[in-house]
Amino acid sequence: MSTSHSEPAGAPPAPAAQDVEDYLRRHPDFFQGRDELIRALTLPHPTGGAISLVERQVALLREETQRYRAQLQELVQIARYNDELIARLQQLTVKLMDSVTLDEVLALFETSLRQDFHADAATLRLFAGADAARFDAGALAFLNAEAIETDALAPSLQPILAAGRPACGRLPNEQLVQLFPTTAGEIGSAALLPLAGGADEAVVGLLAIGSRDAGRFTPEMGTTYLNYMNELIGRKLAACLRDAPRD
Repeated sequence: MSTSHSEPAGAPPAPAAQDVEDYLRRHPDFFQGRDELIRALTLPHPTGGAISLVERQVALLREETQRYRAQLQELVQIARYNDELIARLQQLTVKLMDSVTLDEVLALFETSLRQDFHADAATLRLFAGADAARFDAGALAFLNAEAIETDALAPSLQPILAAGRPACGRLPNEQLVQLFPTTAGEIGSAALLPLAGGADEAVVGLLAIGSRDAGRFTPEMGTTYLNYMNELIGRKLAACLRDAPRD
């Protein structure tokens, strides 16, 4: 035999749950002065059992506070990282001002990318007659520098040169093999910088900065500092190529 709970005969029908919710939303002060009712109300606890309405409100406020604290910590970390990044860019700018020859500039790029910007791999390809400029690629242990013709690049890289703006993300295998021939399987993401001497000048090179972390460089990330680095390195490199000794 089974039993069921029902309203007493003649009693008005219980309001629908949505009606109760709508009423409370229209009257958020309903529980003011009804302390006994608040203490009598219980809610199911996620871990089992029941808690009072006040306890549930306190728990929700605590969860919200923890969420805001985590967001604040994340913003602080981002701000600290940006400050450090600006300081590194300032150091690079000053050092570039003191560099004269192409070999000095390339050596500075190598050290800065590895030590200051924590790149896991870096490749520089020089174009537009740069093959006539002499530089000691063998002296570079980290930066893979080589002079090639522009059309020797993979077809999928040509739009990046044409756009003249940094691009970030995970690279297709064709680009990985060409830009990081010895570490292609280790690169999770990369930033590509088409280097030019100015906004209206031809691209003289392509700098690829690789990371093992797939989340280090993403299409959604801000590229303000990459744009600055792109312009800074591009202008200095173009000037060095113009003044470099020729074969």
